[in-house]
Amino acid sequence: MKKINAVILISVIIVLYASLLSAQTDATKSQILIKETFLFKIKMDCFPTNFVVSPDNKRLAYLARRDDGWFVVVDGSEGKGYELIVQGRLMFSPNSKRIAYVATRNDKMIVIIDDVESKEYDWIGNIVFSPDSERVVYTAGESGRLFVVLDGIAGNNYDDIGIPVFSPDSKHLAYWAQRGEKWIPITDNAEGTAFDSISDFYPIIFSDDSKRIGYSGKQVDKWLTVIDGKECDGILNRFSSDSRHYFCIKGSGDKAILVKDDVESEAKYNKITGISVSSDGERLSYTAMANNKWVVVVNGVESREYDGVSGSIFSSDNRHIAYWAKRNYNWLTVIDGIEGKEYENTGEIAFSPDGRKYAYWTSYGDKRIIVLSSHTYSAERGGKIVPIARNEIEKEYFRISVPTFSSDSKYVLYCATPGDKWTLNVNEIESIEKYDKIYVYNSRLFFDSPSTFHALALRGDEVLYLEAKIVD
Repeated sequence: MKKINAVILISVIIVLYASLLSAQTDATKSQILIKETFLFKIKMDCFPTNFVVSPDNKRLAYLARRDDGWFVVVDGSEGKGYELIVQGRLMFSPNSKRIAYVATRNDKMIVIIDDVESKEYDWIGNIVFSPDSERVVYTAGESGRLFVVLDGIAGNNYDDIGIPVFSPDSKHLAYWAQRGEKWIPITDNAEGTAFDSISDFYPIIFSDDSKRIGYSGKQVDKWLTVIDGKECDGILNRFSSDSRHYFCIKGSGDKAILVKDDVESEAKYNKITGISVSSDGERLSYTAMANNKWVVVVNGVESREYDGVSGSIFSSDNRHIAYWAKRNYNWLTVIDGIEGKEYENTGEIAFSPDGRKYAYWTSYGDKRIIVLSSHTYSAERGGKIVPIARNEIEKEYFRISVPTFSSDSKYVLYCATPGDKWTLNVNEIESIEKYDKIYVYNSRLFFDSPSTFHALALRGDEVLYLEAKIVD
């Protein structure tokens, strides 16, 4: 009976593999049809620099200069001139409708938001839009004192100011402020527990529902965390996706302890990092080190040992997990416990929405590599995900963007340079059209529908809006 079951199982796997491989083969026969629309020309005679694309990949801004000063060009339209425009401060709002930057005038600094100038300050730091794009805050300084300016209104003076952070619902603002030798968390202008020191690695954290807030700081030689006004030992790492739980890392000598809602794990590791929680809250993973070897722990079960581990991600259906692991001097991906090929560096891993496929980019030498799964790599049996195999397709480029899957999980989209020009790529197919540059926000393209997407591209000095459709 066991032999018969084994034969049946093998037959099912072969059929599944063949059908999925066939589907992948059909997908590689797809064509990318592109409609190009001219938008504007880049002012090449004005030394264009610091190009910024909007989050929706539909708008483009950059800095330019003439002999009499600097100016911003947005969607081809030239803005007001200034003595200097600070590089790295030009930015779009999350909804792509607003734009802000910092300029200098008469040895003073000003913020320009939607073409409206602020008052002059001695110094201006970080600009932050709220998630809903309705509010904006920035740090500023006058006469040796620093403060935040929220929606045009200046806050209290301090000796130093950290980067402000909005809550996900855009209703609350928090930041670190220094007064004398103490660092104080400020939430909606209310001061919290003062600390002797803080770390940029441990920012103030809001829960996803914006109802909870936590932060960590050091008092004397001890790290403390304050969550919803309650103090506890350790360093806050994150809240769960449902905002019900929090996770801290507590040190005890040379031991690290994971704390979930005041419940401590066994003190068996020297370090704990990279806490990740599945969206349904059912799976918890973290990376841990003991005796100079690293493991990934998922719901208490350890992976094999590695020389290093770089985080972990769950698929959107919460059934699969992936991470980069280091063996000697090279890195490899581990997906549902199955190891992939070794490379020199890590890259970003993406799961398809249905969790059945994955893609990632990496590098080896001077080459950038896209790796696509050619079929489902695991199956469900008896309520458990059981690895089958990893069958991958690898393509080499000089540069590459982060891969993105379509909502139906059929296609994976990215742009790349097979030579000195950029192409739009779907699965293994490269567009016939080639461009000098493809502008992408946060190094990724997005689908508009399961078979359509858009992008901004440069050919010569012309900026083009590309509307692309995948045709099988």
